[in-house]
Amino acid sequence: LDGNLIAYSGLEPIVDNSDTTDRVFTGTAGEDHILLRDEGSGQLTIEAVNGTFESITFALPSDTVTIDAGAGDDVITLELIDIGPTPIITLDGGAGTDRLEADRDSDLILSDTTFGSDTESIALASIEQARLSGTALDSSGFTGALAFAAGAPRWTPEGPGPITGGQVRGMAAQNKPVAGAINAVLTSNDGTIH
Repeated sequence: LDGNLIAYSGLEPIVDNSDTTDRVFTGTAGEDHILLRDEGSGQLTIEAVNGTFESITFALPSDTVTIDAGAGDDVITLELIDIGPTPIITLDGGAGTDRLEADRDSDLILSDTTFGSDTESIALASIEQARLSGTALDSSGFTGALAFAAGAPRWTPEGPGPITGGQVRGMAAQNKPVAGAINAVLTSNDGTIH
């Protein structure tokens, strides 16, 4: 099938355990919100948070993973990728104004060509904005717009479960409103931290 285009629609999430040398994923011509995460056990998942394409969990290739966001003003959210030096991961924003988002509990390095932390190094191309949090940031080689929060806590879901009808599922009805504290950091779509 080399060189032939295959189009899919109405699919469930895809799991691809093929043994390959290189993987290339291309976003749509619209505005994609792409999420890349490490699943452990030698697998990564790429998905469109805004539903513009189906999620794909795939086996790590031996050489490279390239994500080309395509046209549009795209957001690429990068969860912690702890896979070692290979394969080389490249995030290419493509045409439009594209933003990298990442939250880490470590020092970060950002340039026009690289994003890294103490456990990862990601190649970059055509990324014009970044919204990052970590313990410290060296962005001396980045020429785009940047929002950085030092020491901002990463969101950790906690609690006994969902609330229905004013009561927490799994707890005996107490006929009292559910109340509690929230420790959160909110960022808006333009990267502003509130």
